[in-house]
This record gives sequence, C-alpha cells and structure tokens, in this order.
Amino acid sequence: MNSFGKIAGGPPERSVVEILTDIVGNVQAIMHGEIRLAKTELRDEAKKSSSSIRLLLAGGTLGILGAAFLLLSAVYALTLLMPAWAAAGILRLILALVSGGLFASGIADWNLHYRHPGKPIETNNKEVSHG
Repeated sequence: MNSFGKIAGGPPERSVVEILTDIVGNVQAIMHGEIRLAKTELRDEAKKSSSSIRLLLAGGTLGILGAAFLLLSAVYALTLLMPAWAAAGILRLILALVSGGLFASGIADWNLHYRHPGKPIETNNKEVSHG
C-alpha cells in the first residue's frame, strides 16, 4: 500500500469525465441494442402476420365487389317499376342517408373515446332530488 491507502500497481485512477463518458457510451450501446431487438421482433411479427393480412385484404376486396354487385342488382330490380335514372337516384339517396348516419355515429364515438388533451369532459351537474 502507498501513503494514500491505495494498493500499489492497481488500476490507474480515472477522472469523473472519463467515467461519465463511459456511462454515456454504455447507455447508448444498450439503447442501440434495444432498438435492434425491437426491429427484429417487429420484422418477425410482420412475417408471421403477412399471410393473414393478405387474406384479410383479399376478403375485404371481394366483399366490397360483392356489395357493389348487390347494389347493381337492386337498381336493375327497381328498373322493373320505374325508369333507370329514378331507380339509381333512389338507391343513391338511401345509401347517402345510411352512410351519413354511420359517419356521424363514428365521429360521435371517436369524440367520446379520444378527447383532445385539455378539453374538459362535459358533465351533467343537475341535482338529484331524493323525494
């Protein structure tokens, strides 16, 4: 031991700056490793789910085409009772009303669940009578 209570021949003393530099480097290495791990996990999950996504997209596309042909059939059926322009107009009006209702319902549901931060939630402050 030397006069300062340190073992002679031990590792040289490091400055605070060197220690902090090593800590920052280690934290950066850990973060880069975590990011690489997350990317690998996401890539693996994407590979697993890609066939399911393709099947869902194909099914959705065919469903939309089926709905379009169903609407076309409805127009043709209505042409037996009225001119084609009137049949198409009536069906368009019905679709506009249904889609508007669904759109309004979706907006209301969205606003209910996803309020903007800072926007107060409206409450009903009516007093309840206990008669």
